[in-house]
Amino acid sequence: MEELLVVSKCICLAFPSEKHYEQCMKDAGAFRQFLTTMYSQYPELFPRQMSQGFKFHSFTPFSRKQEGFRMRRIELSDGNVYQIRPSFMMPYLIARSDEMEKALYLCKWGVSFGALTYVFGHNDMFWYRA
Repeated sequence: MEELLVVSKCICLAFPSEKHYEQCMKDAGAFRQFLTTMYSQYPELFPRQMSQGFKFHSFTPFSRKQEGFRMRRIELSDGNVYQIRPSFMMPYLIARSDEMEKALYLCKWGVSFGALTYVFGHNDMFWYRA
Protein backbone atom coordinates (compact mmCIF):
# COMPACT_ATOMS: atom_id res chain seq x y z
CA MET A 1 0.00 0.00 0.00
CA GLU A 2 1.24 3.48 -0.84
CA GLU A 3 2.27 5.69 2.09
CA LEU A 4 0.73 9.16 2.14
CA LEU A 5 2.99 12.10 2.89
CA VAL A 6 1.30 15.11 4.47
CA VAL A 7 3.13 18.33 3.65
CA SER A 8 2.49 21.46 5.65
CA LYS A 9 1.80 24.46 3.47
CA CYS A 10 2.61 26.88 6.25
CA ILE A 11 6.02 28.23 7.26
CA CYS A 12 6.20 29.56 10.80
CA LEU A 13 8.80 32.28 11.38
CA ALA A 14 9.82 34.28 14.44
CA PHE A 15 9.44 37.95 13.61
CA PRO A 16 11.22 40.26 16.09
CA SER A 17 7.90 41.91 17.01
CA GLU A 18 4.33 42.35 15.85
CA LYS A 19 5.24 45.87 14.75
CA HIS A 20 7.99 44.49 12.51
CA TYR A 21 5.53 41.98 11.06
CA GLU A 22 3.06 44.78 10.26
CA GLN A 23 5.83 46.78 8.57
CA CYS A 24 6.80 43.76 6.48
CA MET A 25 3.17 43.24 5.48
CA LYS A 26 3.02 46.82 4.17
CA ASP A 27 6.39 46.75 2.40
CA ALA A 28 7.07 43.82 0.06
CA GLY A 29 10.78 44.71 -0.11
CA ALA A 30 11.15 44.49 3.66
CA PHE A 31 9.25 41.19 3.69
CA ARG A 32 11.48 39.76 0.95
CA GLN A 33 14.60 40.88 2.82
CA PHE A 34 13.34 39.29 6.06
CA LEU A 35 12.52 35.99 4.31
CA THR A 36 15.89 35.93 2.56
CA THR A 37 17.71 36.58 5.83
CA MET A 38 15.71 33.90 7.66
CA TYR A 39 16.34 31.41 4.85
CA SER A 40 20.09 32.04 4.95
CA GLN A 41 20.16 31.56 8.75
CA TYR A 42 17.60 28.75 9.12
CA PRO A 43 17.19 26.84 5.83
CA GLU A 44 15.70 23.85 7.68
CA LEU A 45 12.51 25.87 8.31
CA PHE A 46 11.81 26.16 4.60
CA PRO A 47 10.96 23.69 1.82
CA ARG A 48 13.89 22.48 -0.30
CA GLN A 49 12.59 24.32 -3.36
CA MET A 50 13.10 27.67 -1.59
CA SER A 51 16.71 27.66 -2.84
CA GLN A 52 15.37 28.13 -6.39
CA GLY A 53 13.60 31.35 -5.39
CA PHE A 54 10.08 32.54 -4.66
CA LYS A 55 7.61 35.21 -5.57
CA PHE A 56 4.81 36.79 -3.64
CA HIS A 57 1.51 35.10 -4.39
CA SER A 58 -1.27 36.73 -2.35
CA PHE A 59 -2.59 37.43 1.12
CA THR A 60 -4.85 35.23 3.19
CA PRO A 61 -8.37 36.57 3.71
CA PHE A 62 -8.86 38.69 6.81
CA SER A 63 -9.27 36.53 9.90
CA ARG A 64 -12.58 36.74 11.74
CA LYS A 65 -10.98 35.09 14.76
CA GLN A 66 -8.16 37.61 15.08
CA GLU A 67 -9.81 40.89 14.09
CA GLY A 68 -8.62 41.27 10.53
CA PHE A 69 -5.21 39.60 10.86
CA ARG A 70 -3.68 38.56 7.53
CA MET A 71 -0.78 36.46 6.35
CA ARG A 72 1.21 36.63 3.15
CA ARG A 73 1.56 33.71 0.75
CA ILE A 74 4.61 32.95 -1.35
CA GLU A 75 4.87 30.76 -4.43
CA LEU A 76 7.96 28.66 -5.03
CA SER A 77 9.43 27.91 -8.43
CA ASP A 78 7.73 24.47 -8.45
CA GLY A 79 4.29 26.11 -8.13
CA ASN A 80 3.63 25.23 -4.48
CA VAL A 81 2.12 28.04 -2.41
CA TYR A 82 2.99 28.49 1.29
CA GLN A 83 1.60 30.78 3.97
CA ILE A 84 4.06 32.65 6.17
CA ARG A 85 2.72 32.53 9.74
CA PRO A 86 4.39 34.60 12.45
CA SER A 87 5.26 32.66 15.60
CA PHE A 88 3.24 35.05 17.77
CA MET A 89 0.09 33.45 16.31
CA MET A 90 -1.04 29.91 17.07
CA PRO A 91 -1.84 27.56 14.18
CA TYR A 92 -5.25 28.17 12.59
CA LEU A 93 -5.12 31.63 14.22
CA ILE A 94 -6.99 30.36 17.29
CA ALA A 95 -5.17 32.88 19.51
CA ARG A 96 -1.93 34.72 20.08
CA SER A 97 0.86 32.53 21.43
CA ASP A 98 1.46 34.67 24.51
CA GLU A 99 -2.23 34.31 25.48
CA MET A 100 -2.00 30.51 25.30
CA GLU A 101 1.40 29.94 26.89
CA LYS A 102 0.41 29.50 30.53
CA ALA A 103 -2.71 27.43 29.83
CA LEU A 104 -0.86 25.05 27.52
CA TYR A 105 1.89 24.69 30.12
CA LEU A 106 -0.75 23.61 32.65
CA CYS A 107 -2.11 21.08 30.14
CA LYS A 108 1.28 19.41 30.26
CA TRP A 109 0.67 18.70 33.97
CA GLY A 110 -2.81 17.28 33.46
CA VAL A 111 -4.94 20.25 34.49
CA SER A 112 -8.50 19.62 33.33
CA PHE A 113 -10.06 21.55 30.48
CA GLY A 114 -12.79 22.70 32.86
CA ALA A 115 -10.19 24.27 35.15
CA LEU A 116 -8.53 25.99 32.19
CA THR A 117 -11.91 27.34 31.09
CA TYR A 118 -12.58 28.65 34.59
CA VAL A 119 -9.22 30.43 34.85
CA PHE A 120 -8.50 31.49 31.26
CA GLY A 121 -11.94 31.67 29.65
CA HIS A 122 -13.16 30.27 26.32
CA ASN A 123 -14.72 26.80 26.74
CA ASP A 124 -13.58 23.24 27.37
CA MET A 125 -13.62 22.33 23.67
CA PHE A 126 -11.37 25.29 22.84
CA TRP A 127 -8.69 23.95 25.19
CA TYR A 128 -9.18 20.40 23.99
CA ARG A 129 -8.53 21.48 20.38
CA ALA A 130 -5.59 23.71 21.37
